Amino acid sequence: MISISSGDDDGDDLTCDAKITNISTGSTKRKHISNEFNKKRKKPRIMEVTVTDQSDVNCFNPLDQTAVHPDSYKVAASIISLLQLNLTDVGSVKMRAAATQFMISEDRDKRLEQFCSKTVGLDTLRDIIVALTRPLDFDERQDCFTPLFHSTVMKISDLRKGMQVKGRVENVTTFGAFCDIGVEENAYIPRHAYPRNCPTSNLKITNDTSAGIGVSDGGNIHHKMFTLRLGDRIKAIVSSVDIKNKRIALDKVSVMT
Repeated sequence: MISISSGDDDGDDLTCDAKITNISTGSTKRKHISNEFNKKRKKPRIMEVTVTDQSDVNCFNPLDQTAVHPDSYKVAASIISLLQLNLTDVGSVKMRAAATQFMISEDRDKRLEQFCSKTVGLDTLRDIIVALTRPLDFDERQDCFTPLFHSTVMKISDLRKGMQVKGRVENVTTFGAFCDIGVEENAYIPRHAYPRNCPTSNLKITNDTSAGIGVSDGGNIHHKMFTLRLGDRIKAIVSSVDIKNKRIALDKVSVMT
């Protein structure tokens, strides 16, 4: 007969004594054997996790409630810093006002070039600015701003010369721009119809035609010409409509703010 007794009730010993009784002789002897089942239990290891990455799933980011793609969060944060605001300002009145003012600034693209990379272009940067001009959880399917298109104009035959229309710039070329005004064909805006500001009489004028500034033979100062950009919201006057060839031209263009 073999009986095993533990030397310690709390199970902390790695070994125990076994009392062995020889049935034939009745003699008893004790043998010190190791007991694998009474080994100390390992305490569970507690791992400390420190969250330092703001992209952690448990970390709230206001950009999650905008149209900005998560891959662009880093560059969006840089643009917000450029506006001298914080991430917590996203969706606020001051953020939307600052982004809107930046969007219509003449040197917008020049200031955005510092954020361009192989994966991020000017179009993406402009989209980020547009997203920052809107409130949180803005539904892209609903334009809470003023109506973009003329409500009574649905096709090119509805257009009339002299009619005022609103639209969005869809393409920009060296000879002009093309704008979506809500009909089946985009309207053409020649370069001479681009928006112009007040006479730059207080500026030092040079014959720099690329900037839209020049001096005539009589020394008169020309107006400075703005450059239309993709996504610009404009308002203009229909200068001509060719229904047969499906051509629309606009004049007296101004950028909506």
